[in-house]
Amino acid sequence: MSEIAESEFPALFAHGTRKDWGVGVLSGVRDGKRTYLFEGGEERIMGGGALDMMRKISPLSAEQQSTLARLTALVAKRHGLPDPSKAAGQMLLEQLAGMRTSFPKGFTDPAWQSERRAATVRGAVQAAAKEQLSMQALDALLKAQQFDALWATVTKVLGSTGWVVADQLKPVPTLGLGLLAGAVRELLYGSATLEQRVDRFTVAYETSFHRPPKWETVTAILAIVFPDDYVLVELASFRKQLKALGSSGSLPQRPTGAGYSRCVNTARIVAGKLTEHGEVPADLLDVHDFIRHTLKPAPIARRAKPAAKAAPKKKASKRAESEETSEESMSEAD
Repeated sequence: MSEIAESEFPALFAHGTRKDWGVGVLSGVRDGKRTYLFEGGEERIMGGGALDMMRKISPLSAEQQSTLARLTALVAKRHGLPDPSKAAGQMLLEQLAGMRTSFPKGFTDPAWQSERRAATVRGAVQAAAKEQLSMQALDALLKAQQFDALWATVTKVLGSTGWVVADQLKPVPTLGLGLLAGAVRELLYGSATLEQRVDRFTVAYETSFHRPPKWETVTAILAIVFPDDYVLVELASFRKQLKALGSSGSLPQRPTGAGYSRCVNTARIVAGKLTEHGEVPADLLDVHDFIRHTLKPAPIARRAKPAAKAAPKKKASKRAESEETSEESMSEAD
């Protein structure tokens, strides 16, 4: 089982026909069946066709967010879902406390909007990205062998997010463009494991651009289309978060599938912990922004300019005494 399968983004569900059950959260997965804890306190096991009847609720009202937080905390207490160690959990609580000190209303605080980076794409930017990078759109371009048009679409989408530096997408490669275009489609919709898809895209990018991609370049493609499932990775911030959660080994400079699996699982753990404590992220875009804000370096304090040195009074006094003595001597001579 991969790391990603061990933790899911917290979400609220409702059965398609059994309204009397109320809403619930996923509380366990075993042998292909999923267990849900409903707001009445009853756990129900779903398998086969019953799973198709469970509907994810989105967006959540304030009351539903409160219910999600309560049920998620109850699941963690009852079943011990994958969670950080006690020390790591305390670190996350300190991060949350730091956020609430500056933004008392958390993600809904009006002042938080200026701190958002990933979540700024919600709305028109994200809707356009999902349409332009849909499976149907990519398949049509690949079938027509319009590889340059496909990469131009990727460049336009990533450019609209503000997440990726421009030199990561230019110049348009002349060799290996077909391989790169196919890797984009596989990264988003391929049947291989996430680790394999990320590794293959990284290799295809290196083949075309003769340099490795940055973490944002690879992960932005996934995060803009599937923000509930995949997270945008900023290397410095995620290195700190992984270390805070006690993860062994640092993220490499070059993106890898194994490294990204760790990042996604970490983001989901953070999302779960936030939800337990009443701070419900809308998706992993919020989680990216939370990690980036709470782990950014503290501003460097400006050094005070040294005070100007006072004139040496003692030397001036001696000089004055010398002048007075000289004047007295001249008077006596007269």
